[in-house]
Amino acid sequence: VGGLLAAIGRVRLAQGRSSDAIRELYSAIERLPDDTSVQTELAWALWYDGHPDAAVDVLNDVLIREGNAAEALRARGEILADRGDAEAALRDLKRVDRLQWPSVRAAEALCYALLGRVGTAEQEIAAVLAEIDDYGLALLHAARAQALMGHSESAAQLALRAKNASPPTVPAHRLAEVDRLSRHARPDPW
Repeated sequence: VGGLLAAIGRVRLAQGRSSDAIRELYSAIERLPDDTSVQTELAWALWYDGHPDAAVDVLNDVLIREGNAAEALRARGEILADRGDAEAALRDLKRVDRLQWPSVRAAEALCYALLGRVGTAEQEIAAVLAEIDDYGLALLHAARAQALMGHSESAAQLALRAKNASPPTVPAHRLAEVDRLSRHARPDPW
């Protein structure tokens, strides 16, 4: 039953229904209290629902119990990057296989941009854009990095792509930033 509830929670999150996902994942955790993957999914759902502090708390608990849980390190790293805590985010992100998740490289690029390491950020963005099509979170990280580096047109184009990405989409609490970034986009000549 716990596995079924977790699967339903994952589907709800993929559908953009983070509040429903949270309910299902909490129910799954009641039945599978030691399953770190379900707890990590809960953290993502909390973050997508606009509760980053709660998400980080869940991930901290997971990593206290299982310090090398790659999914939890990835999630915490990306959420910390999103919150602007570049150094802590990089500590987590450097411990996961960045080729497995393009959003990790995009989050690293955001961290490097936050730290003023423009050359490294630009290399990471170029690499990640060659790998992704419409993964909203990775596109948002890249757009924010481009904006921090003063590349407003590129940031705007990436923000528009992030806004139109297929599920899982950009979290609702980040849509205002996507709109702000995309205002600098040139209109399509067609």
